[in-house]
Amino acid sequence: MRGYGANANCTTLTAVLSDIHAGNMVADSDVIVDANEAALRTQCASWTPAKSTTPATSSGGSTAPGVPGAYWADSRVKEMQTLLNAELTRLKCSTQLKADGLIGAGTCGALQFASDAQKITQHPWGLTAFWAANGPSMLAGCKPFLPGKAPSCPAPQLPATVAPVVVASPPPAAPAVDGRALMVQLQGLLNQALIRFGYQPILVSGKWDGPTCGAGATVNPLLPLGDALRTQIGNLTAQVIAALGKPCGSTIAGVTPVKAAVAVPVPSPAPPKPVSPPPKPAPPTYNARTGLPPLNRDGECVLDYGSRYAEIGDLQRQMNTTLAANGFAPIAVTNVWDAATCGAMFALQGKFSPKASKSCPHYYSVPMSCPTSTAPKAKVAPPVEAPRNLLPWGLAALAAVGAAVYLKKKAAGA
Repeated sequence: MRGYGANANCTTLTAVLSDIHAGNMVADSDVIVDANEAALRTQCASWTPAKSTTPATSSGGSTAPGVPGAYWADSRVKEMQTLLNAELTRLKCSTQLKADGLIGAGTCGALQFASDAQKITQHPWGLTAFWAANGPSMLAGCKPFLPGKAPSCPAPQLPATVAPVVVASPPPAAPAVDGRALMVQLQGLLNQALIRFGYQPILVSGKWDGPTCGAGATVNPLLPLGDALRTQIGNLTAQVIAALGKPCGSTIAGVTPVKAAVAVPVPSPAPPKPVSPPPKPAPPTYNARTGLPPLNRDGECVLDYGSRYAEIGDLQRQMNTTLAANGFAPIAVTNVWDAATCGAMFALQGKFSPKASKSCPHYYSVPMSCPTSTAPKAKVAPPVEAPRNLLPWGLAALAAVGAAVYLKKKAAGA
């Protein structure tokens, strides 16, 4: 890409800057104005820009008398800079523009700030007359530099004597009415009225149909004035008509609701009589006797685990006889039905048959289980000693046999 050095031809620069000034595209896309432009302008100080014969074209496509640029002074820009400096002074800005007639970021930023400040302060703008004649050209010249460089200024304030302009917001748009949702509610209320007067409910369809038209015509004369349900149906019907219209009687014929079938009452079956549980057997009654085991209703002596009676001692003596006959050692006679007595009863397994006594003529009722029992020990047989006179007696027997044999032989010889 070709630029311009320190020895650039001022005539070539004149043609390029003139085209840029006129707002036209440079024909040769390889020609640009680079960072050496300042040096070129210094060397070409005597240069007088040639006016382009091609009219400038605004962004809208209409022709305008010359768009100002940053490459040569324009009297209109210089006038605008002077007016802007007055505005900046009034707005207490510390920035002042150099009135050189060259448009750029500083000039365009000051123009933007002054325009915004005028809208806030509502002060008459000093550029009004100038802007009426030159506004479009100035905006076209500032277009490459926007938003520009803002001047150093305090925030513009609204004068205390000027009432702020309040722009009333338009009222919010009313929400769209959902006619189908309203119809669903109306049909629900109609069903309440139909059920009250003995009719079958209609299908909730969310739209005008024959059953809905017929339900409204039926329940309206039945509901008394002032009834809350009648008021609700009336208000909701008005909303539905506003949203969906009311085609009943015109395009939709009403269908009379059907009376609900009356159910024949079925007598409830008689509750079953409660079944009385079988009577519990009466607990055994004992006849208390002083110093003797109590008697149950069968006349038996009742002996419980831990009981202490003299009759128990008699039973323990009888039990020892049976234990000895069955190879067991005897138990202690304690007159108490204890663990050893229980263990002896269980070991004998029905082999023990106690004898009735004068105190217990109808035998005994003994416990079938005990908290604890001790099995009787097996009886140990005493050791058998060999007879000491066995050998002599044997010898004597042999001698007798020998003598007998001898006697028999002697008798035979005689």
